[in-house]
Amino acid sequence: MTLGFTIENSNVFNAIFAPIAKKFAFELQTKGIHIFFADQNVSQKFPRLIFGAHSNPEYWLENKNKGDIFVNFEPIYLPNWQVNNYDYMKLLKTSRVFDYTKKSQNFLKETEFFSLPPLYNSKKILAKENDVLFIGTINDRRKLIFRELLNNGVYVSFKFKIFGDELFKQIEKSKVFLDVNTYSQNSFNIYRFCLCADTNTIYVGEYGDTSDYPEVEELLGLTIGNNAEEISKIVKVLISDESQRMTLIKKQRKIAKKLNKKFKTFINSFSKDFH
Repeated sequence: MTLGFTIENSNVFNAIFAPIAKKFAFELQTKGIHIFFADQNVSQKFPRLIFGAHSNPEYWLENKNKGDIFVNFEPIYLPNWQVNNYDYMKLLKTSRVFDYTKKSQNFLKETEFFSLPPLYNSKKILAKENDVLFIGTINDRRKLIFRELLNNGVYVSFKFKIFGDELFKQIEKSKVFLDVNTYSQNSFNIYRFCLCADTNTIYVGEYGDTSDYPEVEELLGLTIGNNAEEISKIVKVLISDESQRMTLIKKQRKIAKKLNKKFKTFINSFSKDFH
């Protein structure tokens, strides 16, 4: 059997989906499924896994094929999000969907939950050039945490619009990979966690609903904080106490192993049906 992979090309930020697309491709190939890059501008006779369709839903409503599967990472369970993204919701409601959260299941007709796996693996022990790495834009909400860190003498290295090898290179060069949500939300950012979960860099982020990923709950209060003050305290400990950081990295890697096992179970089930 053959399956194509497409990352919607209208938005440069969709490059963030390359690691999970590669993970899907690698695991499916081990199950005997032929994988190929499917150019969205070329007519395809084989079904595809499509990432990033939220940035161009009108195109995919017109050009999707029978058998195509859309991989969703958008918070479609939020009422305002649904209202503001009508065409994308229409696309998902009329398609087969793989989703990283079970919260979406109440809004779609044909959706399957997959547990997000670690997106990068590295056993390298590199000299850390940065105490704290943050990747993304800066808004008022994020400034609250950055200001708290600065007041506590913590330097943050800011990066923007980096993907692929450069992204993972920057993560590996840092003691802490800091994740701060753009806006208040009730879900834990599992995607950011999985970017560094299986490396020698520790993830620090904000508390959120972990019901889909209960494995990370043992990190609450250790690398996952409730507010700016708590996150600042966590970061300060982790950049200065190497022993504590390495202990928590071991916990982080164990969680990554569990998530990877769950992802492989999903792949096994899908590949059997696909064949």
